[in-house]
Amino acid sequence: MSAAFGTPRQLLASHTFFEDFDGLDGAVATKVIATLRLIEEQGPYHASLHTRKIEGNPNPRFRFMKVDHQYRIVAILEGDAVLFEMVGNHDETLKRGARATLHQYEERLTADPETLRGRRPACARAVPEVTEAPTLFGEQPVTLQQILAEPELVSDLITGDLFGALEGYRDGTIEDWMTFLSPLQHRAVARSLNGPARVTGGPGTGKTVVALHRAAGFARAAGRSKAVLMTSFVRNIPETLEGLFARLAPDATNAVTFRHLHDLALDILRNRDVQLNPDWNAARARFDRCFGENAGRAARLRSAGFDLPYLWQEVTRVIEGRGVPDLATYLSLARHGRKRAIQPETRRLVWDLYADYRTVCDRLSPPLADPERVLWLALEAIRREPTGRCYEAIVVDEAQDLTEVGVRLLLELLVDGPQGRLLLVGDHAQRVYAGGFRLSDLGIDVRGRSTTLKVCYRSTDEIMQAVAALGRELSSEDFGEDGLSSLAASTVRNGAPPRLVTFRTTDDEVRWLVDGLKERGDLDSTAILVPTNTKVDDWVARLRTADVPHVRLEQYAGRPVRGVKVGTYARSKGLEFKRVFLPGLSDRQFPWGDRNDLDSVLLQGAMLYVAMSRARDELAISWAGEPSLFLEPMAKLDENPTA
Repeated sequence: MSAAFGTPRQLLASHTFFEDFDGLDGAVATKVIATLRLIEEQGPYHASLHTRKIEGNPNPRFRFMKVDHQYRIVAILEGDAVLFEMVGNHDETLKRGARATLHQYEERLTADPETLRGRRPACARAVPEVTEAPTLFGEQPVTLQQILAEPELVSDLITGDLFGALEGYRDGTIEDWMTFLSPLQHRAVARSLNGPARVTGGPGTGKTVVALHRAAGFARAAGRSKAVLMTSFVRNIPETLEGLFARLAPDATNAVTFRHLHDLALDILRNRDVQLNPDWNAARARFDRCFGENAGRAARLRSAGFDLPYLWQEVTRVIEGRGVPDLATYLSLARHGRKRAIQPETRRLVWDLYADYRTVCDRLSPPLADPERVLWLALEAIRREPTGRCYEAIVVDEAQDLTEVGVRLLLELLVDGPQGRLLLVGDHAQRVYAGGFRLSDLGIDVRGRSTTLKVCYRSTDEIMQAVAALGRELSSEDFGEDGLSSLAASTVRNGAPPRLVTFRTTDDEVRWLVDGLKERGDLDSTAILVPTNTKVDDWVARLRTADVPHVRLEQYAGRPVRGVKVGTYARSKGLEFKRVFLPGLSDRQFPWGDRNDLDSVLLQGAMLYVAMSRARDELAISWAGEPSLFLEPMAKLDENPTA
């Protein structure tokens, strides 16, 4: 027995092994995990494993291991590495093990990486044919070390994120596409470890997967506690990322901090004894009052075509979000991400409104602050009292929703600032907040360090066709850079087309959805998504009355929780569900507000785009009366059934 097998340094599993594991019942799966733990602790030659060569297989590195009286594992042993290839009942696994080769890995080592496009669907797995022992580099057979030395070529076939991923398979929090990186995803993880980088792509293409694996790489390289920050502008995403990261890289969890950006900013202010009341609703109420108290200014702004919601976004996302210090700067500001032009005279009125709002909030004790003001104050505070750049790397998910001030704050915390290890991950088509900025204005250069992912692993082709039909109607910049975001993507899964169902009345629509939920047995993986919190309250009340188990999305972070998930489109960002219902999409209800306000219409369309793309297998869209204008590009509505 080799001493190296006492505590193997590398325990890995193939995609085939995970497919086998996914088909095991719970009791057997528990035994398999216990067996793998035994191998981790005692090595692959522990007496209880009865490890032996596989009769009929000419490659002596393939070994047969015992799980219990009925189930066996096939693994490849070489040096200090163990690669688990198969698991199943004794006879079938022995037969497959006798025919196993390293052919699929050998082919990858000799293939042109540029020709590798994504991963085969799970259903495409085939048992290799019986052949002679494979050879590579002359007469020498390919070694496991040679295979593992080329992770870019085999990361969609092999993963080292073993135990957390197996547990995730069992409780449904991890899909195989989150464990096995495609070659393009792996290149996005492995490249550009120094300097800022960006990963873009449509829904379900693995942006968050890349972010998690990149964070793990940063953490392992740093080798110290709390060296890496994973953050987002979206409140529920850091908690979701933390749960997934614990599955994918349990060895690196101590090195990574998961924080919502505004919570991080508030900590900075508290540590400097800055007194503040970060109440968004109260801040918005003060703004509305400031608008109404100056009737002449309000009338002039309205006559110019600007209502309260638009002006609130202009003040918070543009003036505060860009950190605009004075009127002169605002008058010359290029308002990236805003479609409607504001003439200089109107800008003066907007600035005057902002100044009144700011004065009123600052006079309160403690001062009142909206979310963007919190980020601005934190940035000013840390510039006055620097604490040193404390993070060796920062990974931002849903980066398209950040403001310029938010990014500047992160750069103050990052070793090497704009030249440091900053990874921005996002999809501008899923932007649900107004405003934008250019990365170049912040000194961030991602040229040569950007990756666009174009293979969707999460949703079916039919669902993604509907999402893309809507997306093509949404014209938007690529968060901070000129140019339209690409919607081109391929998929690896097929399923039923989305259901588009029209009703005569809202009561009919509600009855159809609630009765359908009562008939289903898998409510835990179902979501009802709606545009506003008021509509969330309505659906929670309906489900409570109907005695249907449910949970609000603000109480859910991607871990298994009993009941139908109910939440807003914006709150669903970063999550996914087997089945998604999108009710209430009538022309009367959505979009709301001024339809001549292109910025508002596009943002509402982007929210719907997000909600649709949360569905993995099933998507149902319904309405009473006339359908929303956003549904027109998805299908011929006159062919939809009337319920």
